Amino acid sequence: MGVVTQLLNSVLPMELARDIQDNFEDSDKVFHSTFLLSVIFSTGEKPPTGTYDFINKKFLHFLFEKLEDVAKDGDEDVGQNLLSIILAFNLHFESPQENIVLETLKEKQSAQYLTERLIFLLNREEDPCKILSHNKGTTNSIMKFMVDMFTFPELIDLFYLNDIKVLLDIIVRQLTDLLPGEKKRLDYLCLVRNLLRNSNYEEHLHQLEGLQKCFKFILSQEFPDEDEVTLVLEMAYEFRSWFKNI
Repeated sequence: MGVVTQLLNSVLPMELARDIQDNFEDSDKVFHSTFLLSVIFSTGEKPPTGTYDFINKKFLHFLFEKLEDVAKDGDEDVGQNLLSIILAFNLHFESPQENIVLETLKEKQSAQYLTERLIFLLNREEDPCKILSHNKGTTNSIMKFMVDMFTFPELIDLFYLNDIKVLLDIIVRQLTDLLPGEKKRLDYLCLVRNLLRNSNYEEHLHQLEGLQKCFKFILSQEFPDEDEVTLVLEMAYEFRSWFKNI
């Protein structure tokens, strides 16, 4: 990790960002540059302030645009690396309200490849930012990005309704299968809270019965996890019309 920290605090991230933009037509070169930049950010360590002079909204707009473009062109390897940069860079932002990745995404009218890929990777339980052996225990970049996105109604609107329904299917399955106290289960509870709070869930109520059963199960366990119980009770109170019998 010491080497990655040194690289993060060097001029290399800025040089890589410039190289990716200037030489994007060179697929071999851009593949290696995008991969290295994703590795540098994959630990979730906060970069020095000067990094934002180059890894800024302009660069992030470029990444989001090229991510959608390469998806159409079929260059999946480069697309995966572009997504990895976005996910990895998002890891170090603690507050969604002060997150330039999300601020940039709010300015997009559509992000079809991004949203479909997020659902796909979440369902597969794959994290493209788990690149190095020493960061296997870091926050799941897919889960964090989705929890962060679902803080804002306008970002939830980037997902098609069918994608939201698939996501709810995944959430119910995971809440059913995971054990009490597993961090992933609390993550899924945070995700569904943001979904219920900030989306138009009342228009379809997909998997409502499944969520009701999951919440009851969490509250009735012999050895429940305190954080899970607190979150479920808060949701049951906030959304009383849907969970009045919890």
